[in-house]
Parts: sequence; structure tokens; C-alpha cells
Amino acid sequence: MKKIFEINPYHPFIKELLERVKAGADEDTEVIAKMLYDVGLLNAGYIIDESTQFSDRFYRVLSDAMGLDRNLTPQEFELPSEEKPVEESVIVEGDDEEKSDEDEPQYDDSTGDL
Repeated sequence: MKKIFEINPYHPFIKELLERVKAGADEDTEVIAKMLYDVGLLNAGYIIDESTQFSDRFYRVLSDAMGLDRNLTPQEFELPSEEKPVEESVIVEGDDEEKSDEDEPQYDDSTGDL
């Protein structure tokens, strides 16, 4: 299959990016442009050579979208310990036949439905 990378100049993202560049591109505009380029490569079937830089840009954009500080780091914390009751085993009497494939739901790969 032939890989095709193309940019739609009428897409709202590209139009907004152009306006930002005309107004004087800042660091955020550069990050957005690189993200759009990387996502375009992925959509076209190419592999991104600089995956670490891609993930850094992705987390930066995601942090901004979620309203989180870009410099936050994971913090460890302890979960409250709750003792869960031990579930009792249930003995079911019946025939010891193994289940056939007919007893299991069938998954249709073409539709993603059961």
C-alpha cells in the first residue's frame, strides 16, 4: 500500500496555525505545528523517528488541555487499606461436561461486535 502524506489547507487546524504564524509564531505555535506534522505522518502510515520528542509534545499539549501544570511529576501515595471479605466458594452440582465453543459468545472481527 502506498503511503501518502498530505496537508489539507482548508482544515481548521491548518487555518488557525497559519493565522498564528502570521501574528508571530511563539513556542506553543511551534509545538502545535510539530504535533500536527507527527500526527499526519502517523495517519499516513509512517513511523516517527523521534518518538520521545513526540511524546513530550503530546504530554505538553495534553497538560494544557487538562489545565495541569506542565512541570508536574508523578507523586507516590498510599491507598487506604480496606480489607475485603473473602468470597465463599460456591459448589455447583451438575454434569461435568466441558463447555463447547457454542456456549461462548462469538466475536466478529469485521464489525467488532459480539
